[in-house]
Amino acid sequence: MFSKTSKYKPKVDEEFKKLIFEYEKIALKISNRIDTSNVVGEYAEMLVCDLLKLDKYSNSNKDTDAHKGKEKYQIKSRWYKPTNNSGQDEFGYITKNDKNYPFKYLILVYFNVSLSDYKIFQIDSAYINAFSERKESKFIYEKEKNGKKVLIFKYNKMLENEAKRNKEVKLLYPEVKHE
Repeated sequence: MFSKTSKYKPKVDEEFKKLIFEYEKIALKISNRIDTSNVVGEYAEMLVCDLLKLDKYSNSNKDTDAHKGKEKYQIKSRWYKPTNNSGQDEFGYITKNDKNYPFKYLILVYFNVSLSDYKIFQIDSAYINAFSERKESKFIYEKEKNGKKVLIFKYNKMLENEAKRNKEVKLLYPEVKHE
């Protein structure tokens, strides 16, 4: 704390103080609705569950987030931010349990900068398994993380092209028809 005789006078931007106050109010409202620090990821899960009529697990784990009957879904999201150039196109990684993935479908949600527009892709785990064996894809690559091999998915035109020609990779929103 500064003493009463301190010559230092902090330069406080009033607008910045208001933003901090508003941020805290919003953070409190959000924390009452979700139990994670990944607000965009939680929003993506709510959006996908609403769109696909899925039941969201109350406490999602790193393997599955939602289900419809016995079919399990893993949901990953990415929010484009022009101020951050590294990893803009990478979704979170997935790990394999033994020879299978613990989900039937991987859902990828890519948001624009304002979160007002997005694309939602659905990838069948059979497609991911086939990639794991042949390692031929322009939007999936293998990486080592904490001593384990994991798969990273990228948002790019190859993913969109694959959705147009392969029935195991679908662009769900906005909807496209397979040729």
